[in-house]
Amino acid sequence: MTNDAYTQPQPVRAHRSDPIFAAAFRLGLPMDFDADGESAMVHLTRQSLQRPFTPEEWKQCSAFKDACARGIQTTGKALLMVVLALFEANQINLGQLLEAIRRIDEWEWGRIRTECQCRPGEGLPESDQPSWKTPRVKSHLKGFTFSNAVVAAGFGVAIAVSKVPGAPAVLVRVAPVMGVLAAVNGLMAYVSNELASDPPDPNFAEVPTAVQLPRMSVDIAALPIALQTAFTDALDLAASQLSLSFALLTAIERSQGAELAGQTGARNLQLSAAADFAEQLAPVVEAQAPTRATLVAALRADGATTVIDTEAMVLEVLPAYLDGPPEEFVRAVAHYGTSNQDPNELWQRVGARLFDGDDLGAGVFPEKLNPPELALAEASAAETFRQLAALWRG
Repeated sequence: MTNDAYTQPQPVRAHRSDPIFAAAFRLGLPMDFDADGESAMVHLTRQSLQRPFTPEEWKQCSAFKDACARGIQTTGKALLMVVLALFEANQINLGQLLEAIRRIDEWEWGRIRTECQCRPGEGLPESDQPSWKTPRVKSHLKGFTFSNAVVAAGFGVAIAVSKVPGAPAVLVRVAPVMGVLAAVNGLMAYVSNELASDPPDPNFAEVPTAVQLPRMSVDIAALPIALQTAFTDALDLAASQLSLSFALLTAIERSQGAELAGQTGARNLQLSAAADFAEQLAPVVEAQAPTRATLVAALRADGATTVIDTEAMVLEVLPAYLDGPPEEFVRAVAHYGTSNQDPNELWQRVGARLFDGDDLGAGVFPEKLNPPELALAEASAAETFRQLAALWRG
């Protein structure tokens, strides 16, 4: 059959619960919405069916794949630089150097093959930004994201060091909870980053609710009472922040979906819900710094203090990182996250700063779990949430 013989498909009516509705919305197919926004006529154009991307969009998607691969290889390069420095200082032999290079190379390409896939919507130009998303708002949310990622990496370092022969016994005892806290802080970095990008959601007729996530079961019975209390307080506060953050994210994505569909009433309902979530989120975010300070004090009182010298430990810590996330980390991502988070990808992001001297490097644990810059970022984020709540209600 030639192109000339092609017959244009007839439009298809789809309800918002139908898979074709979400697919058409994401691919940008023409859609004529009903007045209530519940259904639409989807125009299945020839170009969109046979080739979801235009040549320019393929170019954008290729750029995404390149950036993804470079991000992973940057982490690999940081690991290699540390290993090479040890070799040049005669602290390791050629066999150890070659084995480290093999492991890092294997890890790099495995991650690139699984994570840097070009799928519809990835690497494409962002949709029009909503009017409330000013450069200042995005800057505060990005700073909040970065600081959460650094704390998550601090817990990741503790996990890796706990696997080194001769590690302090207390680090080995608390490693399971460290895995959970690394996951929840990684998730908080993930969701705050999503708040800064918020792609539109076509399911704008349904207003989200924030449901408090139950505490994940972790065996801490052998730990001192003060440390048990500090851990559970940190987990409960993280659960509150995550539940409100995911609800806020859903509401603003749906508000943008409604705005793109021309549904002003649905947009205002979603922004009203977003205002409630943002207002509740502000004091939760502000409570994180004193909660972390209590946890740090309890860890020190239990003897969990050690100098983390990344270069000296690299050959022993490296396998613990490259072998992937520990069981508690995987369980926590499944428990506190959504189906969108891959624990292996999140572990890679958490560990990306593992050998970054500017952020972690040589230092004292557990003080690394409560950096002053995170408290400042949280204060800015809380202020931003309150201002957005007022704006969305206005």
